[in-house]
Amino acid sequence: MSKFAVTSLLLYCLGLLVYVNVAHAQATSTKSNPPQPAWAVGCTGQGAEAKLTCRMTQTLVVTKTRRPLLVTTITPPTKPGEDSTMLFRLPHGIYLPAGVSIKVDGGKSFKIEIQTADANGSYAGIGLTAPLLVAMIKGNTLTVTMKSTAKKDVAIPLTLSGFGAAYKRITTVN
Repeated sequence: MSKFAVTSLLLYCLGLLVYVNVAHAQATSTKSNPPQPAWAVGCTGQGAEAKLTCRMTQTLVVTKTRRPLLVTTITPPTKPGEDSTMLFRLPHGIYLPAGVSIKVDGGKSFKIEIQTADANGSYAGIGLTAPLLVAMIKGNTLTVTMKSTAKKDVAIPLTLSGFGAAYKRITTVN
């Protein structure tokens, strides 16, 4: 088996493993142990009087290694009239020229170019236009699809549960 085939198979299995673990965590949560929100909100500022800069993030990790598989970060617009931005930190071992596509539930697919890469992974970003933002607020699952080095599709689902509340929080904190 070639190195590319092994890498592709590993990437596919990691995506499946994350999907299964997310589903298991959602199914086994109880009232005494409620599930953690899928979208974490974080804000920073310089000093007590400074305006806060906030973002929301969802991180999917590989259970065995505890390493991030996919990190999705959304930042609100910095100026009126601008779109919020969504940045994906993708795993190593993907076919870069194919880029990434995202789709909310069964809706329209958006293609995104991979912009750069470093020791932590590859990065792709997109502006959250009004139609995409509304679809994410109303939707259930955002599917991020990339190609393995063997050029096979690898789809990673992100839950949109709690997305609307987290987005409202990062855009109205100040």
